[in-house]
Amino acid sequence: MASEASFKDDHLHTIAYTSIVKRKDTLPAIFAASNKNNPSNAISGILWYEDATGRIVQVLEGPREKLQALMKKLYADSRHFQMDVMYNRPLARRCYASFGMLYGVEAAIADADAALQQALQKADEMVANASDKAERVMYDVKNQSSKCRAAVLETQRRVNYLQEALRVLNDERDYAQQRLQRTLLFQISKRRLIEREVASARMQIAIRNEELFEAGVNQTRALELLTRQLEKQAKLEASAAKLVCDAQRAADAVRSAAHTASEAALSRAKRKASQKALSMAHSADSSLATLAEIDEETRPPRQQ
Repeated sequence: MASEASFKDDHLHTIAYTSIVKRKDTLPAIFAASNKNNPSNAISGILWYEDATGRIVQVLEGPREKLQALMKKLYADSRHFQMDVMYNRPLARRCYASFGMLYGVEAAIADADAALQQALQKADEMVANASDKAERVMYDVKNQSSKCRAAVLETQRRVNYLQEALRVLNDERDYAQQRLQRTLLFQISKRRLIEREVASARMQIAIRNEELFEAGVNQTRALELLTRQLEKQAKLEASAAKLVCDAQRAADAVRSAAHTASEAALSRAKRKASQKALSMAHSADSSLATLAEIDEETRPPRQQ
């Protein structure tokens, strides 16, 4: 496995995602490929598997381009499904020196404890050997020169160094346990919170879509009603216009008939007046003639 010092940490990114493995027996092949390819691409991280649900939580760290290429391969991998990215962001410093795999939180802590216990056992053996050697040297120093006394002091210094290393290993183990618990439990709780928020958002979207559908139906009905009202109004306006036109034509006909009747009546009146005038003139002439005759009859005879 590659160490943190061997990686170039320029433009570091980190990606965390979850998915569900279709078959548990494919995990060894997945981990073997990851453990082989990731260090060569300067990718470190951890792959956590929950046996009860088959869910994977994987945290990856490395150059942005390498992570993008790896994510494309993961999206196309048919051995898992429901792949959701929890975060994808820049990273100032690596949190994992190499790439590893864990089975559940308890198994992860157990694996860390086992590794630390092996280191502590080795340190205890070194301390015991050093102590035995120190005792032998201290026993022999009584009979040897001051040069041997310096070796005893160096051995004692080495024992003190190993004891300090043991204390540091204990502190690192406690820190690793706390960090592992905080990281994985936080990611799981964050994942569940995100799932609840997504479900709530989907429900709100469904409600809004239903409201929009009902509003669209109501708008369509209103448009249809308005169209029918406009058509009815247009018909009424056309009928009114026709009535006005018919009334105009009737009025014109009445005016024309009245004018014609007036002219006919005037002509008849003129004829009657002319006839009456002629009759009166004729009567007047008759009267004048009668008066002349009477005047002739009553006039005295002229003297000779």
